[in-house]
Amino acid sequence: MHYRSAAAIAFAASVAFSGGSLAASPDVTAGRHLATICAACHGSDGMSVDTSIPNLAGQHYVYLVQQLTAFKNGSRVSPLMTELARPLTDQQIADLSAYYASVPIEVGKRSTAKH
Repeated sequence: MHYRSAAAIAFAASVAFSGGSLAASPDVTAGRHLATICAACHGSDGMSVDTSIPNLAGQHYVYLVQQLTAFKNGSRVSPLMTELARPLTDQQIADLSAYYASVPIEVGKRSTAKH
């Protein structure tokens, strides 16, 4: 799992979900499966080939949870991301965030994503 430990991600999950609604620990494998939908824009490895679309690989877990939650609840609006995030459960948001936080990145590495 990258340099972030499962315990650190689980702790971050408890902080990110202050309401305590998270039913289980984030599942990186489940997040990897969910991320196939994200690959069209964010790249198959979380590294976008389009500079107008953010890279998700290696982003901080709590940041990813906050942003997906903001798209879901409408406090951050993007026509595409709002529609994609709206049906996600808290668990799916945690899983996706854990997956992208676990993806190792290298400075200067070019994306291998195929678009």
